[in-house]
This record gives sequence, structure tokens and C-alpha cells, in this order.
Amino acid sequence: MQILFITEVSPFPTNGGERMRCTGVLKALSELGHRITAIVNNYDEIDLNKYSISNVNFIEYNFQKRNTNNIQRVISNFSRDKDLLDLIEKIIITQSTDIVFIDYFFLGQYISYFHKKDIPVIYGTHNAQSILALQDISGNLLNKIKKSIWYVIYYFHERIFFPKTNSLIAVSKEDKIFYKKFINPDKITIIPNFIDFKEYNFDPSKKNYIIISGNFYSFQNKIGTIWFLKNIWKEQLSNKTELLLAGKGSKELLEDIIIEMDLKNIKATGEVDNIKPYIAGAKAAVVPLLQGSGTRLKCIEAMALKTQLISTTIGAEGIEHDGSILIAYNAEDFQKQILEVLDDQVDYTDKAYEICNNKYSLNAIKVPLDRLLNKLIQSE
Repeated sequence: MQILFITEVSPFPTNGGERMRCTGVLKALSELGHRITAIVNNYDEIDLNKYSISNVNFIEYNFQKRNTNNIQRVISNFSRDKDLLDLIEKIIITQSTDIVFIDYFFLGQYISYFHKKDIPVIYGTHNAQSILALQDISGNLLNKIKKSIWYVIYYFHERIFFPKTNSLIAVSKEDKIFYKKFINPDKITIIPNFIDFKEYNFDPSKKNYIIISGNFYSFQNKIGTIWFLKNIWKEQLSNKTELLLAGKGSKELLEDIIIEMDLKNIKATGEVDNIKPYIAGAKAAVVPLLQGSGTRLKCIEAMALKTQLISTTIGAEGIEHDGSILIAYNAEDFQKQILEVLDDQVDYTDKAYEICNNKYSLNAIKVPLDRLLNKLIQSE
């Protein structure tokens, strides 16, 4: 098939959850033998020619060029960009297009355009974004009001446009339950987050540190980490091991809170191109999330790298782990389970690895994705 793939995500370098999801789907489509023209963002202004995926032709487009102020940002969630439409039109004219795959963020306003050309549309979500927006209670009163406004915008975009797609991809059962409230359940397919196991061959030896990874500018990671530091990172742990905060915004977060909190044995990497070696070397990976939607790729990465995962219920939401992830229901549970892992009393990493390989690998995901593509083409 010839697939037109459109995303506001900048896929390279692939150093965050949304980028991993985007490049993972492109790899899966490529390995299934399809030819893909991918219109992508390029936040980092890198040379896309240095990156390649077989059968994928990347076309750079600045999706943010219209959003010079908040009013234009709001309007762009419901109106079409003429320049983007012109680009799409040129692509469709020069090559036959069997399916359009819109992958994240809010581009539902383009669905009816493709329907007029009799091209089926798959809409790939990364999480239930309106739910996530509603959970963000951080910041001052003005910021909270702004976040409430964006919740309303996301709410209406989801309900106006998402039901029009031929197929919507949810990443978890929980997200599917949410979408079923306003989308025909027959249109919804669960394709969870996943990884390419070929990229996860690292030294299995562990060092004496535990890790919290992610984008710490995201409110859910920031709030969860601060909760962990205030309630769990006590002397019993800090005297026994080191805590590493790894990822975008980690240095800034540590600098902000280290003054007001008496913290020791904590380091931060800042943004890194490859988080895998840091997770692979850790004795335990900690996911102290109190809010969230979808599934966390950081959990799947820890499973693939045989690093024992300890998480809140929200952090591990959407992942079928059969007890291989230690679930902490409160601060006391968290501390106890970390200590047990540090003392080698608990180790479910082999079990987690097998589950990850069977359920959350690129090879595993190609099966439902191929089934979905064939179903859409046959129904046309």
C-alpha cells in the first residue's frame, strides 16, 4: 500500500515517548512492506537526511507556523492550514494514496477532506489528551484557567472530529473505554506502545542507583517526581543508593527543588539522545506518576532492559505485566519495595522481559496493525 503519514511530532532524534511512538509506527508500516510518505515536524531543525527508515520518504513541515499567539493556537485546532492542504494535494496528485494515517496531535479537521477523495483515514492517538489536560492542577490560578480552556478545546475537537475517522487507534484498554463514549466501538483498535527489541541489547550488569526517567517539563512527571522526593526519598534510601533523574528538564527540576528540600545522593542528566544505557544500568526504575493517560514507554523500556520496575497504578496503567511490575499503593509501599530490590530479595525482570517481547515488541505489534490496514482496504 501507499500510505500518507501526517504527524505534528518531530520524530528525530528519537528521545521521548511521543517520538518513539511515531518512529515505531513508521518502522512497523515499513516492515510490513508498505511505502510511506511522512509529513513530519522538525522542532530541533536537524538534517532529516541523516535519519532514514526503509520505504519512508520524510517531508518536513512547520505545523506551528500559524500559532503565533493563543488565539491562533485555538483556531488551528478547528481550521485547516491552506499551505498544508496544498502540500497534501501535490502528494496525492503525484502518487496514488491508499490510506492516510494521522498520528497525533489534533488534526481531526482534515479527516473529511480525505473522505471527499475516497481515501480512508486511520487516526492514531498517543493518549486521551482531554483527560490528561484536565488532570493538570499545577501552576497558579491563571495557569489553571488556561489549562481548563485547553481542556474544553481538546474535549470538543475529540468529539467533533474523532468519530469521523474510519479507524481510531487507542494505546490502552482504559483509553478505549474513554473513546467508546463518543465513537463507535467497532472503529476502535488497541495498539499499545511498543519498542524495537533490536535496539535494546545492553550490558545487563547493574550499578548502585535507581532511576526516574522522562520529560520533566510534563506536569505529570514533575508532580510525581516531587511527590517521590518529598515522601519516599528519605535517609533509609539516600544512604543506601543514588537517585538519577534522566531526561529533558531533569537538571532544571533538581535545581529548583534542591534548595527548598534537604536532598542528597541525587543527580540529573538533563536531556540525552539515548536514555537506554541509563535505564539498563539502574538497579530499579521508578515510575511515581499520580496522573496520566495511555501507556508509558519508560515502563516498556525498563521491562526490555531487565531493570526491575516499581510503579504506581497510574504509572503502569494499560500494561499487562502479570505481576512483573511491582505496584506501590502508597509511599510506604514504594520505599519497602525499592529496598527489597536493592537487597536482591525481589527480581521479576526475566518475566517482565518475556511479557514485553510477546506483547510490546515491534514484531508483536505488526500483527494487529496489518490486520487493521487490510480491514480498511477490504471495506472500501
